[in-house]
Amino acid sequence: MKKIAHIIDQHTPLDMLEQLFALRNDGEEIFSIGPAPDLSPITGGEVKISKLTNHQFPGREKASLPTGAGLHIWGADTFRNAVKCKNFDSGSAVLSLACLPQAAASLELIGSWQVIVTVPTNSAKSKLSQCGIAESKIEILPPAAKPFDVAAAKIARQKIRESLGITDRDKLVVVPAEMQRYAGHKLASWAHAIAEQLVDNCKIVFPGGGPYYQSVKFFADTTGYPDDVFFTGGRFTTQDILHAADIATFFYERNCGVTMLAKTMLAGLPILAAKTGDIASICRCNETALLIKPKDPRQASAVLMQVIEDDKLAQTLGQNAAAFAAANFAPGQIRKKLDEIYTKLITRENN
Repeated sequence: MKKIAHIIDQHTPLDMLEQLFALRNDGEEIFSIGPAPDLSPITGGEVKISKLTNHQFPGREKASLPTGAGLHIWGADTFRNAVKCKNFDSGSAVLSLACLPQAAASLELIGSWQVIVTVPTNSAKSKLSQCGIAESKIEILPPAAKPFDVAAAKIARQKIRESLGITDRDKLVVVPAEMQRYAGHKLASWAHAIAEQLVDNCKIVFPGGGPYYQSVKFFADTTGYPDDVFFTGGRFTTQDILHAADIATFFYERNCGVTMLAKTMLAGLPILAAKTGDIASICRCNETALLIKPKDPRQASAVLMQVIEDDKLAQTLGQNAAAFAAANFAPGQIRKKLDEIYTKLITRENN
């Protein structure tokens, strides 16, 4: 098979980076258009990234994309930068989207090129088709969740909880998604503050960062429980934070990606989530997650209290989620689907 080059930039969503590192084969190179994103929440260490420069400076030579390879571009913003490169050929490219882009301009740009587009769910495919993207160009690439070492998970849990001052009695809520608009971090913080008024053992952690980091932190700092709110940045990988936590929330206001959700399911955490189209496509309500209406503080705090007070429910949700993720989001089976997409790309080039 023709070699594949993965294209990212500093704006590539965390959800897409998680998918990339779950599916990439050894030997497949990663190229960043301009500065690379912070990969520490995913890899915990150094990763070789080849940098493509001068893509955005008028009057200078534009960056050249890798030649002799099929391109896999991760994210709508990255795609906008890729088409500015002087040798961009959409006939040799796959574009993966975490969710349907909100900006009409992004959809128009995608629709104007002969790129193969992947989305994570049937719901996303249907919406993308309704926006005018030809169905023949759209492929479903479900989220991939890499297995983890159970012994290492136990060590990580103990280490992080000790570092944060979390006791065995405490319930640690994690909000794993990247801090972006509509990802529900403020609602999670609000639900935690309400829970704090009812119980004295609820803590919350926001790992990593994102474009809305400062906004989320400002809001969380105003809820009145600064000693029970943790922003860990890149100190720990997201995977290790999941092992340290007891409950996870994805209170999205709209679709924001489901790779991190799949990863959290495999970690065996009870999940509380808003019932967006993509989330409803991969979570079974009341079986693998408790789902609520988006932007509903009452329901958010109610389901949080429900799993805090009912250990049996929390355990059952976590076990069901882990089993479902292991059966449906194994990287090996998702990579097979991706290889079929790459074969379609190469066949189209040859024709």
